[in-house]
Amino acid sequence: MKLSRLFGEWERIRREMIDAVRPLIIEQLNWLPDGGLSSIGDLLRHIAETETWWFGNVILKKDNYRDLTRETAPDLDTIIKELEKSH
Repeated sequence: MKLSRLFGEWERIRREMIDAVRPLIIEQLNWLPDGGLSSIGDLLRHIAETETWWFGNVILKKDNYRDLTRETAPDLDTIIKELEKSH
């Protein structure tokens, strides 16, 4: 598979994801659905963590993992900054 096919829509999808969550207030960001599922904020933090780990540790062989929690990335502005940094 060509990388352009795999990552061709990456930028657009990232912009759309950030645009979709930008209007959320902190209560919506941290709301937990039933059944032990993750909040939107937790999923966004996970995306940033995973990109940082995957590209940094696996591809570049650097130990640059950042643990993002509700304490280290408590609000949407911080989460978006982490997403932009990891991307």
